[in-house]
Amino acid sequence: MTSESYLAGFDTDLAFHQALRDKFAPGAPIFITESADGACGGNTWAPTFAEAIRYLDELARFCVQEPGGVSFHNTLASGAYGLLDTHTFQPRPAYWAAWLFGQLAGETVYSTGVP
Repeated sequence: MTSESYLAGFDTDLAFHQALRDKFAPGAPIFITESADGACGGNTWAPTFAEAIRYLDELARFCVQEPGGVSFHNTLASGAYGLLDTHTFQPRPAYWAAWLFGQLAGETVYSTGVP
């Protein structure tokens, strides 16, 4: 789940969409409207700390590769991949990961170049 090959799948997907954007709307920003683990029905680790690692990695990769792009987390408190627990509304690990990312990264993210 946190292997480089698994996490790098985001790069492949982003490159595909960047090519479409460059063909049909050159210079337009990319908006990711579903960055939770809801794709294909979600997964069992969505509400766990392991998901927070994937989520942070995706946010950082996106910021480095698509400056000016926008990433949304579609689900606040619904299903296993919401940022808040469905029943208690307590923040899940991905919520705190996103908050911390915003506090530390702000609007500028640098790549270390190290996988």
